[in-house]
Amino acid sequence: MPNTLKQAVGRLIPYPIIHFGRQVIHFGPSRCVVCNSRHGKRIDTGYNYPILRELQVVGGQVRHADACPICHSGARERLVWFYLSRHGLAGGKRPLTAHFAPEKGLSARLSGHLGDRYAAYDLEPSRYRHLSDVRQANLEKLPFGDGEIDLLLCNHVLEHVWDLSSALAEVHRVLAPCGLALMQVPIALGLRETRDGGQSMSANERIRQFGQDDHVRLFSRDGYVTTLENSGFTVTPFRAREEQPELAEIWETDPLEELLLIRRRD
Repeated sequence: MPNTLKQAVGRLIPYPIIHFGRQVIHFGPSRCVVCNSRHGKRIDTGYNYPILRELQVVGGQVRHADACPICHSGARERLVWFYLSRHGLAGGKRPLTAHFAPEKGLSARLSGHLGDRYAAYDLEPSRYRHLSDVRQANLEKLPFGDGEIDLLLCNHVLEHVWDLSSALAEVHRVLAPCGLALMQVPIALGLRETRDGGQSMSANERIRQFGQDDHVRLFSRDGYVTTLENSGFTVTPFRAREEQPELAEIWETDPLEELLLIRRRD
């Protein structure tokens, strides 16, 4: 069956039935630390474009048997949940949370924990089926008041954003003075400076330069941190494999990926 037809048929089936079907089909001896489902072999993630290997792009390269076949959470989501479950939400905290481009496993865990303190957003809400209410929002013009949001999640989005400075200015504006933003991006360990300018490139040229046809930039590690700092944030790296190495090994977090804790500099 062609992929487009499969997608059309799939949209006729209520998502809870699809989710249950995945749990039955993929049932196995392992357990996903994000969605808590039992499953068998995990699925591959990432892309195999040469630039991703050449520049050692963390969060972009192929990782074999990485993602839960039910909620599709991979190493990145496991790292985010590792931190949130031990720090950001510890002690029953219920921060007012805005989650952009909501990942299946993370959104289920967060909405279950936070209830009406959680809301999901995307530029194109119609893309999502696993949540009943994804609201439309543009990161470059957010629908929140100043200092309103305690926790903002926005993973693998900033590499797509046309006007990065406007998006970061908006995040700074809406984040509470003691709030936290988690905004992971693909990081090219082999780049000294961020590679930008994809807005005027063809899809093929973006693949060649950035490793994905809808990316308009590729961040270097120092370049991303500097951009955040110049936008009024402080940045603190969280390294799960240093904090709790044995547990991080069990969770199979990526040894090369650090979680950047982003806060307003007030």
